[in-house]
Amino acid sequence: MPVSEEEVVWCYRLLLGREPESRDIVLQHMKCDNRSALVRGFLGSEEFASGLAAWIPRLPLATDKIDVEVDATDSQLARLNKRIRLEWSHLGIERPHFSVLSAPQFLPENIESSITDFWASGEAEVASLERVLERHQFSSAKAKTCVEYGCGVGRVTAALARRFGRVYAYDISPAHLALAKKHLAENRIDNVDLILCAEQSLQELSSCDFFYSCIVFQHNPPPVILRLVETALEALNSFGIAIFQVPSYIEGYQFRLEQYLDSQGALDFEMHCLPQKFVFDAAARSRCEILEVREDGCTGAPHKIISNTFIIRKV
Repeated sequence: MPVSEEEVVWCYRLLLGREPESRDIVLQHMKCDNRSALVRGFLGSEEFASGLAAWIPRLPLATDKIDVEVDATDSQLARLNKRIRLEWSHLGIERPHFSVLSAPQFLPENIESSITDFWASGEAEVASLERVLERHQFSSAKAKTCVEYGCGVGRVTAALARRFGRVYAYDISPAHLALAKKHLAENRIDNVDLILCAEQSLQELSSCDFFYSCIVFQHNPPPVILRLVETALEALNSFGIAIFQVPSYIEGYQFRLEQYLDSQGALDFEMHCLPQKFVFDAAARSRCEILEVREDGCTGAPHKIISNTFIIRKV
């Protein structure tokens, strides 16, 4: 089976922890007979053997301090929210599936031939979540409620709906939600409430037994990430569990609120982080306990970004 460009790129990211040095080198790797030959080539490379693999932490414990402002007034949060809404409303029209999973086969010109893989990725993600929840004695999901923040076009939403009694799925982009509604209707899923996030503020969420968000918080400025974490934890019912992903460190990153608000934002992805301390403090304020913090590969670039998945329970 021919090797795709995406498979080559992900070998670089997952096995070497970096992006390909050029498109020419990607085209060379695409000449491999099959995927197995491609992976064997990477595993047998000097670079992999030298210990630069992505599964070995690339950033040391003694990283430089980053300057991140998280305090913002309601007025400032509203301005941040407006900017995020403009960006994601635009992406929802221009590249809806690609904005959810940024791989070439999910670009508008390719999505028709790869849509099955797109939906299957959501099912696989939720199957993994099931195992995590089981590990923490979370059972009887059919009798419980779930909040998904940043549901996009419903990639994960449908799989959650098959397991939970009720799902409240939030997104800031009307175009994304329209596609999610279509997908749920086509699959005759009727236990999902699709909710457009408030236009001028960060609203309270429906109370829930399980909160989930992945590859979403990272596209919001730090004051917004912190408010989203606080809101998610406050929404949890007693003994409810939240699982969410957020980068906690980006090498060389800084965020100054007024400087950001004065800048001209492009209608495209942004990558932000929130240091772990702020998440831990939010959990304490919300009477929650940290069950696990895991480094994950959600952002790629492990040589400069630390991304974490937090598992937190309301006590």
